[in-house]
This record gives sequence, C-alpha cells and structure tokens, in this order.
Amino acid sequence: MNEALLSSVEEGPVFRIYGWNEWTLSLGRFQDTNDGLLSSFARAPSFSVVRRMTGGGAILQGGELIYS
Repeated sequence: MNEALLSSVEEGPVFRIYGWNEWTLSLGRFQDTNDGLLSSFARAPSFSVVRRMTGGGAILQGGELIYS
C-alpha cells in the first residue's frame, strides 16, 4: 500500500491512517528472517508477517491506530 501511494503522488505530502485487524509481525526491509525468534513468530498460525519497504527492526502490531 505505501509503495502504491508513493508512486501515485506527484508532489506534496500524503497523510495515511490505518490499523491492523490481526496481530502482525512487521519486519524491516533488510531484516534477516533466519533469526530464531523471528522464524518462530513467522511459523505461528496466530500471526501474519509483512515486510516494510523501510528499514528498522521487527514490530509486533495489533489493536492500534497508525499514521504515516
């Protein structure tokens, strides 16, 4: 979604508000998924896993409202 917004904006800022319907592990762009803890989360059926187009570490998200 962020990549689509970035490519569609010709100029000026975009304000986006979103939330998560289920608990999701959000990984940074270059984060290694072979880490023992991260691979355990990725295999857990109760978690979804997504990768952000930006860097940074893992963030467990759920039940919050986020803006960017």
